[in-house]
Amino acid sequence: MRSGRTISMCFHRVFNSVCKLYETFFARPVPIGADCVDSRWRWFKGCLGALDGTYIDVRVPDEDKGRFRTRKGHISVNVLGVCNMNMQFIYVLTGWEGSAADSRVLHDAVTRPGGLRVPTDFPIRIMSRFEDEGSSTHRRRGSGREKFGTRRTWSVKEEQTLVNGLKSLGVSG
Repeated sequence: MRSGRTISMCFHRVFNSVCKLYETFFARPVPIGADCVDSRWRWFKGCLGALDGTYIDVRVPDEDKGRFRTRKGHISVNVLGVCNMNMQFIYVLTGWEGSAADSRVLHDAVTRPGGLRVPTDFPIRIMSRFEDEGSSTHRRRGSGREKFGTRRTWSVKEEQTLVNGLKSLGVSG
C-alpha cells in the first residue's frame, strides 16, 4: 500500500512554488491602448479583451443527447472564452451543454467562485456583428425588431439592461 501523504506533500510543495512565481507565470491583462491601429481591436480602446462563445461538437450517450443538442441540431458543448489583444485566452469556461442559453453560461461564469471577474474601472462595450464598420459604440438603430436571417439586433433597452447587469455583477463580485 502506498502512502497518500507523500503525494499530497509533493503536490503542495509544487503548488506553493508555483504560487510564489505567480507574477512570473501570470500577467494581468493590459488594456488596449488609444494608439491601437489593429483593425480587429481598434474599437475596444481601454478594454481588456473580447468575450465570445462557441460550440464544440462532442459524442455523448444517447440518453444525454437532448441536453447537448443545439438549436441547429448539433450535439455540442457550449464554450465561453475571453482573449486579450494577443489572442491569448485569459478565461475559458467549458462543459455547458449545447442547449444552454448564452446568458446562462455568462451568468455562471461571473457568479461561480474563482470565475470571470470584470474589473469595474474598465468599460463594458457590447458590439453587434451587424454594426456599420465605422461605428465604435454600442448604439443600435431602430427598435431591435429588424430581422437578419434568424437573428435580430438588440434594442437599446435590452442592451442597457445587460450592461447594467454586468456592471452590478462586477461590483458585487
